[in-house]
Amino acid sequence: MEIMLKPSKDQHITINEKLINRIVEYAEISNKDIVLEIGGGTGNLTEKLIEKAKNLIVVEIDKELVEILKQKFSKKENIKIVEGNILGIEIPWFNKSVSSLPYNICEPLLWKLIRLNFDLLVFVIPKGFHEILNAKENDEKYSKVSLMVKYFFDLEFKELVKAEDFYPKPKVESVVVVIKPKKLEENKVNFIIKELFLQYDKKLKNALREAFVKYNKNTKKKAKEIIEKLNLNEKMLSERISHLSLDSFKELIEKLKSL
Repeated sequence: MEIMLKPSKDQHITINEKLINRIVEYAEISNKDIVLEIGGGTGNLTEKLIEKAKNLIVVEIDKELVEILKQKFSKKENIKIVEGNILGIEIPWFNKSVSSLPYNICEPLLWKLIRLNFDLLVFVIPKGFHEILNAKENDEKYSKVSLMVKYFFDLEFKELVKAEDFYPKPKVESVVVVIKPKKLEENKVNFIIKELFLQYDKKLKNALREAFVKYNKNTKKKAKEIIEKLNLNEKMLSERISHLSLDSFKELIEKLKSL
C-alpha cells in the first residue's frame, strides 16, 4: 500500500536506521517490558521495538497508516495496534514509551502522562520544546510546562536530530530525550503543587482543599482554614488550574512556603 505522508498533520517518518537503533538502545528494553509507541507511522521504529519488548502497543491516529502497520506486523503476536488519538483515549498500561512524537501533541501529552505510573520515556521532540522543558525560572522560555516538569520529571538530553533524518523533512531540528519520573523531597510545597497539577481541570480553591485534606490527613474544616491563611484573592481561587498564569503559580508557591 502506497501512502502520501502529510507534513501538515505532523507526519514525519524517522528514516535514519542508525538513529532508530540508538533511540531503542536508550530505552534499555527487556523481554519483560510493555512498551507504548505513540504515532507508529510506517513502522520503522516499531519493527525494532517489537523484537525487544514483551508486548508492544502502538497508537496511531491515521487510518491508512494503521492499515500499513496491521499488514506489516500481521504475523507478530506481541503487538497491539490501536487506532485513535493518544490525547483522547484511555492509555493502556505500559512501563516504557519510545516514540517520535507528532510535534503538536508534545505539551498536552506531558500533561496527560503526569497522571500515569511508568518507568521511562524516550521521546523525539522539537528542539524548541526541549528548551522550554529545560528552562530555568529566570529564562525567557520558562513557562507553566517548565514548572510542571520541575515537579514531575527528570530530563536527560541524548542527542540532536537533524531534519534530514526524517521524511518529509520537518522545518525544525529535534532532540532525543530520556524522561523519568522525579522523586522529590517530601515536603508541604512539593506535595501541594504536585496535587494541584494532577487536578488541573478543577478550580484552585477546590483542588487546594482536596490537597490539604490529603496532606497530613487534615479535615475539610482545617483545610479551609489553611487556604484562608494563604490570603489569595477570590478571582484566583475561582480560576481553573489549567487557566492559572505562571505568575499566579509563582505567587502560590511563595505563599505556601510562608505557611
